[in-house]
Amino acid sequence: MVSSLLTVVLGAQNVDVSTVKPDLIVPELAAAKPAAGLRVKQTLSSYAETDVCHVIYLPTDWKLGGKYPVIVEFAGNGPFHNKFGDVSTGGATGVAFQELEELSC
Repeated sequence: MVSSLLTVVLGAQNVDVSTVKPDLIVPELAAAKPAAGLRVKQTLSSYAETDVCHVIYLPTDWKLGGKYPVIVEFAGNGPFHNKFGDVSTGGATGVAFQELEELSC
């Protein structure tokens, strides 16, 4: 879908997405407990002895008890790599961001 959109917008196939100005910057993954403005890795206690985890980001204005929209990203689009260096392992943290390597599930 993204590739199709880029094809329509840029009029080309196999676009190197690193040449497109990002409109969203993914916050660094922090080794911390969830808090406003942080993106952190968590594992549910029932999965403590497994490689299963998820990543959560709380908005900078997050307050306990508040109501916020939820955006869910399902992992599983991997393994994938291409000639531009884009990589996905298919895991929750399995994207080509160097800061994730030490925090991966």
